[in-house]
Amino acid sequence: MATNPVPGAFFVDRRRAGKQDFSEAFAKLHYAPSVSASPVIRFHLILDVASMELFADDGQTVMTEIFFPNENFTQFQLFAEAGKIQLTSGKVYFLRSIW
Repeated sequence: MATNPVPGAFFVDRRRAGKQDFSEAFAKLHYAPSVSASPVIRFHLILDVASMELFADDGQTVMTEIFFPNENFTQFQLFAEAGKIQLTSGKVYFLRSIW
C-alpha cells in the first residue's frame, strides 16, 4: 500500500504479489482516491495472511486487496522513495484466528 500526495490517491501494487497467472487484471496497480487535502495521513491498515484492508480519511477512503503469497508475510515496512515520513504514532495488534 502506498500513497502519493500529488495525484491524491492510495495505491497497491500487486505485480509481485505471488500467484497471479489466473487473470491479467490481477497483477496491476489498484487505486483509491484520497479525499483529504491534509498533509497528515491518518489510516488503519489491517493485514492478514493473504489480504489487506485500508481505512483512511476517517473511513472515506477504503481499499480491500487480496494476495496469493508464495511465502508467509514476516515483516511490514514504512518508507519514502522521495521525501520523508514522520510517524507520529502507531500501534500493532495481533488478531486471533477464527479457526
